[in-house]
Amino acid sequence: MQADGISDEIYTLVNNTQIRPSTNIVISKTTARYYLEQSKPLFENLITKYYEVFSASSSYSGFTSNATVGDFFNSLICQSCEPYAILGGVTNTSTKYSGATNSENDSSTKSNSSSLSGQSTAENTGLAVFKDDVLVGELNSIETLCFSIIRNNVDGFLISVPNPNKSNSYIDLHVTPLTSPDVDVNILNGSPYIKLNCTFTGRIYSMEENADYLDSNTLEQISNSCNSYLESILSEYLYKTSKSLNSDINGFGKIARKNFLTLDEFYDYNWKENYKDAFFNVTVDSSIRSSSLLTES
Repeated sequence: MQADGISDEIYTLVNNTQIRPSTNIVISKTTARYYLEQSKPLFENLITKYYEVFSASSSYSGFTSNATVGDFFNSLICQSCEPYAILGGVTNTSTKYSGATNSENDSSTKSNSSSLSGQSTAENTGLAVFKDDVLVGELNSIETLCFSIIRNNVDGFLISVPNPNKSNSYIDLHVTPLTSPDVDVNILNGSPYIKLNCTFTGRIYSMEENADYLDSNTLEQISNSCNSYLESILSEYLYKTSKSLNSDINGFGKIARKNFLTLDEFYDYNWKENYKDAFFNVTVDSSIRSSSLLTES
């Protein structure tokens, strides 16, 4: 972490006419030279195409974000939000698969901590979180997915939820947001109170022998399991950004401004410091269906 921050570097980049504001910004956990040397795409001949693809993957995985220099600069000078960047790193070739469940792997994976082994290669999973211009923490893949869900930046994603009919077992689901998340922010006793409501539809992605995924009661139980799982990870993510990092990277402050008559009153409130006192109410409503290839005869 840089105690002095990176504002000088960001202002220099923004002031450079050869760098577009849409250029992605990556915070590497290794030296920049080593990270670039390991950026060797296997399926793309052009390195520029490779960088375009990995940022675009955020819309169907949610495990990274299309963070740009322009976004970082705008958040840096904003009084209602905080900056973030793509978390880059290089896979550790000595790391071996631990045998953890899908859900556990989803929760812990981020750049430089992949469970895969093999040839070293650059990876871009997770987010680097800033307070003003200082790096204050990192988000793993599931936390980054939560960030993407709240910002409505992901079209669909895969998750593993607890199997309600079998202990120590998980069901893989492909989940799609039905609408944009409904976010409401109020100030109660001087503290931000943030309500988040998300609605999803989904399909069962993995199948088990003798599992009756056409039964309405079974599908309802899986939907409830999905609701509980998403509510849990979203709540944990939000409290991490608030209590641990005190960084409103989701920009709730922009919604909070409605509680103040003037911008001066909002600025006097000092949202970016008071965000650490926020508390949250998260509700998720999902409707899970079986695969469309399976129908009752």
